[in-house]
Amino acid sequence: MNGRALATILSSFVLLPMVGSAEAAVEQRGFWPDAGPDDTNAYPKPVPFEVIERAAYVPRVKSTGPAAGSSATAAKGNEAVRLRILGSVEQADLFGAVASSGSTFLILNTEWENIHPKQEVSRDRIEGKSDRTMGVGGLNRGGSASTSQDFVEMDVAYKVPKLADHIYALVDGQAIALHPAMATLPGGSKPDAPFGIGKQGEVKELRLAFEVPDNADNIALQVFDYANGHLLVPLRGDAELAKRSAGSRGDVLDEISSDVVELAALSLDFANTYGGQKAGSGWRFAVVKLGGQSVSGRDGSMGKILQFDPTKYVWVSTDGGFIYYASAGSTDAKGNIRFTPEIFQQQDVAFRVPESAERLSMGLRINRDVVTLSLTDDKPAPMPNARTRHQDGDVMEILLHGTRRDGEFLVIDLGIKPLAKGKGLEVRTAQQFLLQTADGELRIDKKATAALPGHAPDPFVVPPGVSVRFELAYRTAATPTALRLRGFRGEGTFEL
Repeated sequence: MNGRALATILSSFVLLPMVGSAEAAVEQRGFWPDAGPDDTNAYPKPVPFEVIERAAYVPRVKSTGPAAGSSATAAKGNEAVRLRILGSVEQADLFGAVASSGSTFLILNTEWENIHPKQEVSRDRIEGKSDRTMGVGGLNRGGSASTSQDFVEMDVAYKVPKLADHIYALVDGQAIALHPAMATLPGGSKPDAPFGIGKQGEVKELRLAFEVPDNADNIALQVFDYANGHLLVPLRGDAELAKRSAGSRGDVLDEISSDVVELAALSLDFANTYGGQKAGSGWRFAVVKLGGQSVSGRDGSMGKILQFDPTKYVWVSTDGGFIYYASAGSTDAKGNIRFTPEIFQQQDVAFRVPESAERLSMGLRINRDVVTLSLTDDKPAPMPNARTRHQDGDVMEILLHGTRRDGEFLVIDLGIKPLAKGKGLEVRTAQQFLLQTADGELRIDKKATAALPGHAPDPFVVPPGVSVRFELAYRTAATPTALRLRGFRGEGTFEL
């Protein structure tokens, strides 16, 4: 080492003044305040490192290069954006979300580039000045020397208002929506969030996640862009077969068609858990694979996506007239069921039903109409004849089927038949059905009622034209005298 190098090294050190001496510090106290200077037993003991398992596997999306035909130039008519697939990976779980049996998560690392041509905009418009030429000022632009001063070129942003409305994976003829778990990915986003690229030449990456069937032959990424042209990006196999496969619908249990939607019940399975939720003792989930397609836009106009909440508008009927609304759906983060106009799509709808329920049909409310799809070979047995009934004007009939004792509870078997055409009813059982006893008036026991196999739906919405049977539980040891009925048009009683 030469002298100059040594000088350089020495110059990097700074001498700091000592605060007291080492001996003085030891005399005042040892390593611990209450220990002597030579008490080595008080020194901290080494401890082993703790190994902590990851809460979830962190996906590594390997760069595979752009797939064949993945640039936006392969999609005709789109002059606004260039889309490339940088990499992809498939795995069984995604940050705690587990793919259902026979499915896997497909994760795509995508790159979006704004290539929209810039537009000339009046400087006065940018500055907020009003046009005093009645719109003819721009006619002089051709020969004016001040054109560059009067007009400027501006970037045009590329905007996707809601990702879930525009981006789908197409798999062997099925459209599969973005999975909510993509929000947990680094570089991901919530499916219902917007996405945009502000300037020409700007590039953004976005990670997408879909739950797709195992061993799919044809997969493509579909971006619906009605302003600039749709994008269809091949990922595996043939993109056109991914979009329209002859066997995509397969066998169906039942199907209907209306002026709004085409729907088909594709399969029915039973499970003890669904979406991480346990059905509980005496219950199970009836999981219906529902296929459908919005029929709007077939005249060449921009089609509309059909969306509805299954917990309010879809139910299954079982023997005796009991119904159970859906408890979950497989589409978006809010649990809505959605069908696109461009392609047939499948969705899961799960219903929590008693284990004894074997014969099922599914009802759906579409606007003011109710449609029914058979799920089993045998139809559910109809509601039995009522022991007595009370008519609440032109709104509904309330039916009494009977009463029984269940331990400390009195269980009352009731039914409602709606009378208003095309209108459903929202029933509040705690306020509208009051048990009268010698000890006073009682409301239902909500916990005991919810445990009954024939409990009232929650929310209790009676679909138009559908009679619904239900049971209510009251905690009482007293002998009941009557059930007070508070209807929409008036009151009545059932003598018990």
